[in-house]
Amino acid sequence: MRTPTKPTTCTNCHAPILTGPDADRAAITRHIDPNPINRETEMLCIIANRQLYELDRDKRLYPRPPRRALNHKPLSLTIHAEHICHQPLPTQPPTPRPHTPDQPPF
Repeated sequence: MRTPTKPTTCTNCHAPILTGPDADRAAITRHIDPNPINRETEMLCIIANRQLYELDRDKRLYPRPPRRALNHKPLSLTIHAEHICHQPLPTQPPTPRPHTPDQPPF
């Protein structure tokens, strides 16, 4: 049985987070932002390569891979992004890099 997440504080940046295992067996303890995100922020997190998690009614944590985010409604009540110290959630898509040709101009 999966252990529920617990509210705590990040030991590095002291931000409020939720901590819990991401699986029943061979789990890794994950740190997520406590505030749920909307569909737009979820897509921006995928573009930014930020891990996503679903939190069910019993506060149990489930990984949410990009393919599920793109093709399925959430199985749980809320979607949360991984906590990364001093990096706020993305609010807009990244600026595209200018195209650099593979061949020199001569």
